[in-house]
Amino acid sequence: VELFLATGEQSRAVGLLQEVGDFVNAARVEADPTGRVELVGYERPDSAAAEANASAEAARKLERAGKLDAAMEAWARLGQWANAAALARRLGQAEKAAGFFAEAGEPFEAAVCFRELRDGNREIKQLLKIQPADPHYREACVRAISVASDRNELTFELEHLLKRFLIAGPASDDEFDATYRLAMLF
Repeated sequence: VELFLATGEQSRAVGLLQEVGDFVNAARVEADPTGRVELVGYERPDSAAAEANASAEAARKLERAGKLDAAMEAWARLGQWANAAALARRLGQAEKAAGFFAEAGEPFEAAVCFRELRDGNREIKQLLKIQPADPHYREACVRAISVASDRNELTFELEHLLKRFLIAGPASDDEFDATYRLAMLF
């Protein structure tokens, strides 16, 4: 890449970076008309903070330029799972979005993606991770009961998830129906 840049062949440098999956540096090289871009990720470890800032800016530039696939990969390389997941959702890639949401510690959003994929096993695994303090807790309980009822499967983990939900009692028609389905499951 450095040789291509030194000889003025910026497009070949960009192509090579994209070929090896380094979309962040490819975007930086493509955006700089001078061709004198310092590549990120190849410096000494003491420049990690500057690298992260530069990489995040490159990911934002890719996103603004409409290169959503490259931006999603850039966010994932940076460990910015929530940003990567949001782009995966926009691109209609539910499988990737679910994985990114799970990595980001957002089990409800991951479960929604798995529901879209009709993957009940992975959906319930994510739902079981939701804590009572989560704003989606009651909705997650209703959905978990639905999945468990459809499978005719009652587990200790499900009972643990539902403890506070059952103590509080149903607060809507959907919750009442879910409680009835749970009673039938028992």
